[in-house]
Amino acid sequence: MRLACLALLLAQDLVTREAREPLRTFAARILPKATELAHLPLEGRFGPGAGNIVLLFRRTDDVNSNYTGWVLVPAAASKYTRHGLPEMREIPGHFQIEVQAVFYANADSDPASELFVLYSYHRNGSQDDDSSAVAVYDWTGKEFVSLEALEKKLAGLKTAAAVRRALHENLL
Repeated sequence: MRLACLALLLAQDLVTREAREPLRTFAARILPKATELAHLPLEGRFGPGAGNIVLLFRRTDDVNSNYTGWVLVPAAASKYTRHGLPEMREIPGHFQIEVQAVFYANADSDPASELFVLYSYHRNGSQDDDSSAVAVYDWTGKEFVSLEALEKKLAGLKTAAAVRRALHENLL
């Protein structure tokens, strides 16, 4: 929770990427102390436009921590505006979360793609409460919001291909 609050406090500040700085080096340099990447950083076209960078990270001292996410949106040459993603709905500390895939697809009526984070989870102390879930983030023009109704429909799908197929076939 504290990590998520930090992400929200920093939601819209500027960060600078050094000239020719590799994406992983840039990500490692700007992550909060005592955190690690929960997935490799990605750059892509979704939400506000092209060249956005997705950073998902978690605390290093707790294997049961939820991920926190930032999207870095290009603002000027080598500068990015940092936007925090909404907090995960899973109760912090009650699940082991593993990010399986991060991708972009169009899930609504606007032309921009949404950000999808597919993850598996295991409820701590349970023998058989393992499953998959998908977080879907939509850009409103000023912030990212979760598409909870869509996330519920996608619950249990285990691959990005299965999610894309469900979106394409309008099974939702």
